[in-house]
Amino acid sequence: MATKAGDLKATNNVEDNKARIAARFVWGDILQVLNIGDYYLVEFDPKDDELAYPMYHAYYKDGQTLHNTQQGHDSIEEALIVAIARRFDGRHTKSDKVFLFSIGLLTSS
Repeated sequence: MATKAGDLKATNNVEDNKARIAARFVWGDILQVLNIGDYYLVEFDPKDDELAYPMYHAYYKDGQTLHNTQQGHDSIEEALIVAIARRFDGRHTKSDKVFLFSIGLLTSS
């Protein structure tokens, strides 16, 4: 998978990867960075006061790259589902939206 803007070089050390994410995160104030296997979920307060608090942003590790999903989500479940779908189906997948809609986390496209 090609590296895109916002992607980071990954290591095999979870704490190093969390620090790399935190150092480059620009969407708001980080509350915490969680790790689930090859997925990293950033809980943050967005810079935009119009948005709900907190929000979530996901990265997924693929080889030696931490891929950035490039979007914030209202729930940690949504962020994780998007990261899983993109890891296995590519950046332009719609499978995340289909699944989110089917379980009621997405009400419109």
